[in-house]
Amino acid sequence: MTLVNPATSVLSVLSQVAQNATAALNQQRLQLIQTDLTNSYQTKITAAQALGNPTPAQNAEQAQINTLTEQATVFNTAETQYGTNANVFANMSAQLTTLQTAASAGDSQTFDITLSQAISDVDNLRVVGFNPVFQNDGVATLKGAGLGIRSSSSYNLATSQGKAAALAAIAQAQQQVSASATATTQNQSEAGTQVQALSQIINTLTASLQQSQVAQITESTQQVADLQQQLQNQLHLVELNLGNSSAAVQALRQEQTAVQSLYAAPQPGTLLSLFA
Repeated sequence: MTLVNPATSVLSVLSQVAQNATAALNQQRLQLIQTDLTNSYQTKITAAQALGNPTPAQNAEQAQINTLTEQATVFNTAETQYGTNANVFANMSAQLTTLQTAASAGDSQTFDITLSQAISDVDNLRVVGFNPVFQNDGVATLKGAGLGIRSSSSYNLATSQGKAAALAAIAQAQQQVSASATATTQNQSEAGTQVQALSQIINTLTASLQQSQVAQITESTQQVADLQQQLQNQLHLVELNLGNSSAAVQALRQEQTAVQSLYAAPQPGTLLSLFA
């Protein structure tokens, strides 16, 4: 005869109910804790990420670099323009010398051809924007008034008076071109000096800014990584702690097993099995 105790089925049901209830409660608690932890750490992570943003001091330093870069660009452009004008003045100087020779020789054809080339070179000159650092090169005046030399027919180079008048005009143009060429060369040199000085300052400031930015971003990235790892560790610990709460269910299971053993049918071959 098999001993049957209704308590075994009751305990079985209670064990399953307790297990399900505990699992559901743990899942709900886990979700709530995960949400709170994630929100809390996300606030810290956002703050850590913000550490990588430019500081007011860095913004000011970058603004200074931008201003200096603009100034360097102005001087660099001026240096190029003055260099172009210097080449033009060199051609004009040679052309005036040729005009002088042609006037002395009464060579009207060479005079007019060379004068046309010199006038074209005047047109090729660039007026550099005003800057108090530079001296007046007279280019604007030269482009407005011209060389002051007329065609050969205006002088009648066949006469001594015509030659003298042409040579006087050429001499005056030579003085003007020479003065402008000298000022242009000096301005070109000054522009180059300014570019070099500004470049050194810009390079120093840029290196300093980049160094501080790299250190700042590195620190920010490390803090974010640490916080993310801490969050994962905390979530893992919560899961472990909630897993321990199933001890009551395990105890109930052990009690159920003990009762089932008590009322279970005796094993065959034992004395009790004879009375079963």
